Amino acid sequence: MLTPAERKVVTQQLNALTGQLDGLRTLLAAPDTGLDALFQQFRAVEGVAHRAVAQVLDELFRKKLALALVAAQDACPGECDYCDRVERLKKEFARLDLPQVLG
Repeated sequence: MLTPAERKVVTQQLNALTGQLDGLRTLLAAPDTGLDALFQQFRAVEGVAHRAVAQVLDELFRKKLALALVAAQDACPGECDYCDRVERLKKEFARLDLPQVLG
């Protein structure tokens, strides 16, 4: 579940997306709109939509990964083959950047 702050960010992104779509409709209605302007507006729509999706996926991904790390750590008896891996993953977890991972 998204936190109130995350919901606010996604809502802002959706509002921006609505504005971009309105701009696109305006450009399409104008008979003299060039293809470059349309392309730029479509790219803007795509960028805003991608950021909104990344925000939601980031939340889901981080929670699932955090739960998996906790389960792995809880299952570890102490000096198993996976102790080092779990510790490395815990350290890397804080540095994850989902938009980069999704590329």
